[in-house]
Amino acid sequence: MRSTNSRGFTLMEIMIVVAIIFVILSVAVPNVMDARRHANEVTVIRMIGTIHTAQAQYQSQTGNFAVSLPELARHMSPKLAAGNHSGYNFVLEGTPEGYLITATPEKAARGGRAFTSDQTLIVRDPDGNDVAR
Repeated sequence: MRSTNSRGFTLMEIMIVVAIIFVILSVAVPNVMDARRHANEVTVIRMIGTIHTAQAQYQSQTGNFAVSLPELARHMSPKLAAGNHSGYNFVLEGTPEGYLITATPEKAARGGRAFTSDQTLIVRDPDGNDVAR
């Protein structure tokens, strides 16, 4: 038999629980998004390193640097050679000194930074700060 005194949760109790959940989410979601952005940036920096390695292999075989990513297709993944990986677009262009790699996020709304690097193997952010060697 059911007691007439038993009740469910009151509206106030449910609202308090929902408010607590929103507070927890407001703290957790930005941290998760920052971690994801950082992980993507680390991946991009490693992909730039892969392009440098492919350039070294290409130069040892031809005596010149490649001036476009498709030229390096034999030395790296087809996806990277196509110019797109991990939410970034990659461009390789020839320069008088050697070459320049530019990696820009597909969607600027994600908050990712762009990166550049050249034959010196130093990866830089848009402000010119070294982020990897």
